[in-house]
Amino acid sequence: MLRYALISFGLHFVLFLIAWFGLPDLFEETPMDLQSISVEVVTVDEFSAAPTKALPKPEPKEKPKPKPVAKP
Repeated sequence: MLRYALISFGLHFVLFLIAWFGLPDLFEETPMDLQSISVEVVTVDEFSAAPTKALPKPEPKEKPKPKPVAKP
């Protein structure tokens, strides 16, 4: 039984060493170069406002003339 325990310990130790020294190289991240992006700030109404039609002027409503009141 001691023989199997030593074999298991040895295999686990070898796997641990492979993981400790070998795996970090697989997932090495390369630093990304930062790129600047220039933008132009504009107001929204320059581009999104649709041209407006001139609304027709409403015709003025004629007020009814007051009826003359009879004087006593």
